[in-house]
Amino acid sequence: MIPEGTQFSTDDAQIFETTDDLTVGEATSYVDEGGIVQPLQDDDGNPLGRGTVSAVSQDTGAEMNVMPGTIINSEEALDGFNAVTNINGAQGGGDIETDDQYRIRILENRKHPINSTISGIETALINVTGVEDVRIVNNIEMTPDEYGNPAKSIHVYVIGGLPDDIAQALFDVLPPVTKTVGSVASIAKDIGGKWYRLCLIVPQLYLYLLKWIFMLILLHLIQIMVSQ
Repeated sequence: MIPEGTQFSTDDAQIFETTDDLTVGEATSYVDEGGIVQPLQDDDGNPLGRGTVSAVSQDTGAEMNVMPGTIINSEEALDGFNAVTNINGAQGGGDIETDDQYRIRILENRKHPINSTISGIETALINVTGVEDVRIVNNIEMTPDEYGNPAKSIHVYVIGGLPDDIAQALFDVLPPVTKTVGSVASIAKDIGGKWYRLCLIVPQLYLYLLKWIFMLILLHLIQIMVSQ
């Protein structure tokens, strides 16, 4: 078992620690480039198990948004440990918002108050922690648009922020029965506690947080392999 709090790092000494215990499964396999299923083994032919777990960074800031495949070192001795990598890039971290950025955001809030219009929705999303930019494609027609968006749908593109935070902010201002489109599925809750599924697009870029607020980076799916 890999215990909660086990530390792994990048070659630049950016340290992440697991948020849960991980029990690595039995010997497993993978599909090679030729589409053939192969047993997962180390260089000596010993079978390997594999598991995934979430982790957070020890430090804060945009520099902790590391790319996929960069968390590759163990910071401590682990019995049977073979390799580790992060399948996804880290997201959600950012630097302190500058005074100028803060002023601009305040002015935008005054110009476009939060409501169910497109500009109001953009204001709601730009206020989400970590969000740097927002673009919305709104198809108000009864047929698909030139981009393939379904009839009566809204396609939200967001740079920065965590998907679930963005989904909740979007849900809070969307008109009823609005169809959302995007490659990222997230959930939001209404005032009665009922959960809803929304779709959006959140590219993984360096992010910014609200003034004087820091945030640990949530890194999904650290993949760890150990010998069996």
